[in-house]
Amino acid sequence: MKKILEQVKKWLVEAKAGKEIPDADLTAGLVLTSEAVAEFLETEEGKKLLQPRLDSFFTKGLNTWKEKSFPELLEAEIKKRFPGETAEQKQIRELQMKQTESDRKAARAELKNKAIEYLTAKKLPLDLIDNFIADDENATTANLTKFEKFWTEKLQAEVDVIFKKNGRGPEKGSGGVGGEQTLNEALTERYKNT
Repeated sequence: MKKILEQVKKWLVEAKAGKEIPDADLTAGLVLTSEAVAEFLETEEGKKLLQPRLDSFFTKGLNTWKEKSFPELLEAEIKKRFPGETAEQKQIRELQMKQTESDRKAARAELKNKAIEYLTAKKLPLDLIDNFIADDENATTANLTKFEKFWTEKLQAEVDVIFKKNGRGPEKGSGGVGGEQTLNEALTERYKNT
C-alpha cells in the first residue's frame, strides 16, 4: 500500500512538472498482489476492516462447537466427577424398592381384610370391595361409609317402591310361603338394623 501511495505521489509530482506519464505506469502500480494485500491488512486500517469478519467466523465456529462437541465433553466430565452407581449401590436400591413394594402390598391386604370385616358386619355385598380400598385406613373407612349409606338408601328406595306397588299388609300380597310379601318382609328385616 505504501508503494502505491509513493507511486501516486511520484506521478503527481511528475504531472505537476509537466511530464507525461504513460498508461502502463499508471496501471502497473495499481495491480493487487497477495503481498500487497497482506501488507495492507497489517496496517491499522486493514485490521479495522478484517477484525469484524474474523469475529463473525470465530463466533460461528464457537457456536458449532457448543452444539456438537460440548454436550459430550460435559457429560464425560460429570461422569468423571460423579461416578454412577456401583453394583452394590444398585443392588441396595433394588432391594429397597422391592421392600417398599412388599410393604405397600401388605398394607393393602390389611386394609382389604378390615374392609371385608366391615362389609360383613354391615351385611353389605363384597363384590365391589377393591373399589373402596384407599391408601390408608381412614380413607378406606370413609369410602366404605359412603358405600354403606348409598346402598342403604337405594335398598330402602326399592323396598318402598315394592311396598307402594303391592301394599304392606298381608291381605294385599300374594300370601303363602315364597310370595312377594314374604320377600319384602325378609328384605326389610334384614336391612332395617344396618
